[in-house]
Amino acid sequence: MNFLGSIRGLSQLRLRGVELKVHPALLAGVILFLLDHLIFPEKPTVSILAASMYGAALLAHESGHMIAAAFFRVRPRDIMLYPFGSIFSYSGRLNPGADFFINGAGIIASLCAALAFMPFADLTQLSAGQIPTSFAALAVTANLAFVAVNLLPLSGLDAGRMLRAVLTLWQLSFAQTVIKRVNQLISMTLLASAIVVAHPLLYAAAALVTISCLKEQLRMQTADAASGLAAGQACIELGSLICLPHRMTISQALPIIVKSYQQHFPVVHNDMLLGVIERESFIRNASGGIADDYIVQLAKREIPTYLKGDDLGRVLDDMFRKQINIAVLKDEDGRFHGLFCRSKAIEFLLLSKSVDTPSAPEINDEFMM
Repeated sequence: MNFLGSIRGLSQLRLRGVELKVHPALLAGVILFLLDHLIFPEKPTVSILAASMYGAALLAHESGHMIAAAFFRVRPRDIMLYPFGSIFSYSGRLNPGADFFINGAGIIASLCAALAFMPFADLTQLSAGQIPTSFAALAVTANLAFVAVNLLPLSGLDAGRMLRAVLTLWQLSFAQTVIKRVNQLISMTLLASAIVVAHPLLYAAAALVTISCLKEQLRMQTADAASGLAAGQACIELGSLICLPHRMTISQALPIIVKSYQQHFPVVHNDMLLGVIERESFIRNASGGIADDYIVQLAKREIPTYLKGDDLGRVLDDMFRKQINIAVLKDEDGRFHGLFCRSKAIEFLLLSKSVDTPSAPEINDEFMM
């Protein structure tokens, strides 16, 4: 397994059908903290205690989300852990009321944890601008930090998702514009604060918040554009694909692949899909002097599979989170229906949007920063 594959394995874990993921920012922070203490073992133990309390506060925050989700009988499909919380991904669309309370439960859990330790905490060091050294004070500080950060109405944070749920519940036509403007205002405020204070941590926070907001906004726009559409409507169907038989050799397939503009070629045996060959990868391997080998040896077999009737927004969101660009679509009987390419599906949505909303200023406004 290569290095990137090893990192991906560290950041993904499946528990009882729910995929638990760790955001690279959180994973990098943990690795840097461990390296720092390995290189400088004389570091004070208070930093280790603070990191432990931070991890406990993160678990407390997530337990609030999980309890609320269980109350509404909602099972997450995957959970992405961020430095100050998580993003839950569900199958289908979540009821706005349930979405509001599930996201608010994390803030309430963090607040309750802070209040529980408050009677035992000596916060005089914190008021003096120093890092607390006692167990209880660190617990209060860590949990209040989660409350403060998640009260920011940003798309990727709890308060931002609660705001989106309220606006969705009220069915306001300008809901997306309100969320976008709030994200832009907070991002620019953080960036301005970082410039004034000139602190590297503020620069990092401003960059992380801005990137997270852009990604969340893109996901929201994609989900809205794909509302009511099925994945099969944006795929490359079997009849439009050049399929290669599994017993074809590399030398036989080379002229077909070179002359075609197709980027992915299904390898089939009768009506059964055995794998998919990527054009660039095939040409690279064909130059290695293995012309008599069968093409099936170059076919990628571990490809995500969806049904053609699956919600288009859910499929795009799932592929975006897993950082994959190609998937296989099957029909209800399990037969190969076609290939689903993320970039082609987004092009399909953009073309559909341009046909439905011909007003140029309105379309351009969606991409303004």
